[in-house]
Amino acid sequence: MEWTDEIVGRIGHINLYVAELERSIAFYCDVLGMHETQHTPGSSIVFLAYGDSPVDLALQRVPGATPPPPGHSGFDHAGIEFPSRLALARAYQQLLDHGVELSDAQDHGAMLSLYFTDPDGNGLEFYWVCPRERWPYQDGRFRMYSRPYDPSQLFAETE
Repeated sequence: MEWTDEIVGRIGHINLYVAELERSIAFYCDVLGMHETQHTPGSSIVFLAYGDSPVDLALQRVPGATPPPPGHSGFDHAGIEFPSRLALARAYQQLLDHGVELSDAQDHGAMLSLYFTDPDGNGLEFYWVCPRERWPYQDGRFRMYSRPYDPSQLFAETE
């Protein structure tokens, strides 16, 4: 079978195990701007989303859960795309306002990325994809790279 545009899927939502459900709900709603779409009292799972999606993120309580040690296989991070550099700057300001520290910030040529973790150590990335005409090419081929990026530049740059 050949994969065509008609049958290729897209990543729909992520399900994360968390140690403390209420703490994680507060982080994803208050800090990252999501809202609850379903949360049955006494349940160990809650569904969160942006906009009118039924679920972008499911948080499932696993008492005493701890993140895997570095260097193990499994989930590294989830990326959340923003529609503009201005929107990414506003999201970064929201992180700063809530005391969330970045673990890294990178210019990948085609996108600017800010990396951080949630209260359970799950990796997250806020990113903005640059206009296609600014993507890096070498010998006619698309070539992403990783260069350190000072996220304070988001506040000085204009689109």
